[in-house]
Amino acid sequence: MERRWRTQWMTACSAALLLAASLTPLTTVVAQGKHPYPRIGTFHFFRGQVPPDWHARMDLVDINKTDPDIPRAIKRKNPKTVVFSTSGWTVWNSNNPISDTDISFPSEWFARRADGSPIEFAGKKFLINLSNHCPKVDGKRYNELLPDVLIDRVDLTAFDGIASDWLWRKPHNQTDIDLDNNGRNDYDEHGNAWVEAEWRAGVETLLQILRGKMPPNRYVLVNSGLFHQYGWNTTNGLILENYRGVRGWNGFERNYFGWSDTSLEPRMMIFDVMPSPKDPRINGEPKDYYTHMRFMLTITLLGEGYFSYSDFEARALHHFDKYYDEYDVELGWDRTGPQKLTNGCWVRFFDKGVSITNPSTSTTRVSDGDLRGLNGYNGPYYRFLGGQDSQVNNGQQFDGIELFGGKLDDGLIVGDGIILLTERKTVIADIVVDQQNAETSPGSKNADLQGGWTETNDVEDPYSFRQAKHNGLFGVAFASPGSGGSKAIYTPEIGIAGEYDVYEWHGKLEGFNMATNVPVKITINGDVKFNQRIDQSRQSGSWNHLGKFSFPVGARSRIELSNDANGMVVADAFKLVSVTSEQPDRDVTAPTTPSGVRVSNGN
Repeated sequence: MERRWRTQWMTACSAALLLAASLTPLTTVVAQGKHPYPRIGTFHFFRGQVPPDWHARMDLVDINKTDPDIPRAIKRKNPKTVVFSTSGWTVWNSNNPISDTDISFPSEWFARRADGSPIEFAGKKFLINLSNHCPKVDGKRYNELLPDVLIDRVDLTAFDGIASDWLWRKPHNQTDIDLDNNGRNDYDEHGNAWVEAEWRAGVETLLQILRGKMPPNRYVLVNSGLFHQYGWNTTNGLILENYRGVRGWNGFERNYFGWSDTSLEPRMMIFDVMPSPKDPRINGEPKDYYTHMRFMLTITLLGEGYFSYSDFEARALHHFDKYYDEYDVELGWDRTGPQKLTNGCWVRFFDKGVSITNPSTSTTRVSDGDLRGLNGYNGPYYRFLGGQDSQVNNGQQFDGIELFGGKLDDGLIVGDGIILLTERKTVIADIVVDQQNAETSPGSKNADLQGGWTETNDVEDPYSFRQAKHNGLFGVAFASPGSGGSKAIYTPEIGIAGEYDVYEWHGKLEGFNMATNVPVKITINGDVKFNQRIDQSRQSGSWNHLGKFSFPVGARSRIELSNDANGMVVADAFKLVSVTSEQPDRDVTAPTTPSGVRVSNGN
């Protein structure tokens, strides 16, 4: 078998490591990025207010906002979180950054058909001519002016970078386009390859100009929706948007490892993952599909990507993500790069553990013996003790595991993976139960609202990831003062018995007197352990500590509040934080300055 060697810089000594001869490694040099592994990100479009503590749990945040107070609030919670501001660059609509300025968007910049008509689609959205054939207006083409607008629009003393939502690699779904404005259809005149090449050349010009205007230690992230090949020497990463998974492993391996080898540092690719609705293995809540989450997370761990996972309720519109035990595991830094086992599974060794994934399309067993012969082995290894899927994450020493593998009817590869550690650890992600499912943690159900509750977005400081009535997403539920007939019952699902700190969060209704004596009762195994009244007129928009309690496994405990109060009562969120869970130390080292950049003036 032909060997290809993959070289990896180690964190401590930058020594080149040679992979085992029995594997199929790749030739490359990879420098360490900003964050240790696993790297967790979010691509988040939201309305209303989002608690900074939610975004601060992430390593990378890409949001559709320009308010500099948002990243500043996040960084007060976690200085190492990298925050991008994103907007759409390919079409003219309200999401285009120029729409926020007093610039009158020239119609000459619209992409047109051979008959001269602008290309309109999806309801008053116009495709923009991103090529270098776009006419100049006041001395500039669209791809030359946009970088100026982006630099002026985004406060790069607060945000770490600028991101695109739409930046297509070609004019999608078009059969008639006249980029060079000569009255002829370019597909007929020049051919498909010419159209795509000219389009990409214009995109490259835009990115080169933008990179030249960016200050040091500021980054560019691009979303084409796909694994594009352009702009690797001027951007820090891309977004695999609404990514269900891998269909062709060889192509994925070539693209992902190639990007991890050659793109601009520090590298920031977001795997924006959600399950496929065609997957028959989804049982009940998609957010509880731990097998698919682990599979895609461990695939992401083969390279330098950042991982996020959302369920169907997010509507593929980046309304919110979910948070899993694995996100709080501390793997540290890479030791060897990805290695392929003879059975088709892949592993990657880290300072404090190893990740294993099975993309082989058949259920396969991986044992400790399979790992021992590999370069970078630092075992024995242990499963961490987790609260969400304790059958897999059971805290035992690892001797082997059978990892599911298969392929859906549409060709999508599905599988499983696991993260192991060099030491025994208990890692239990915070358990949040909200009045809505959107903010409720995997494994638990949202609150049961009984009686006369009304959900609203006319509220300050709710625990909410998106507020949009048309999406059925609300910040809080509220009830008028009464005799207790309106109850909100929160039932957390406990995977690991133990002591948990319990916190309450409430937003503040606008224009109403909030109750100062809301009854809250915590019942555990049928015994009332807490029965007091809280003041919701104070301390809105924060986690308010109620006490520490011992919880048994399962859904045998509940938290209840009611409207037996002297003012408006809000049902928002409760959080349980395990006392025994070991949270990872977080890296706060600033990322390196972008290297290997070549900049032109775009002319």
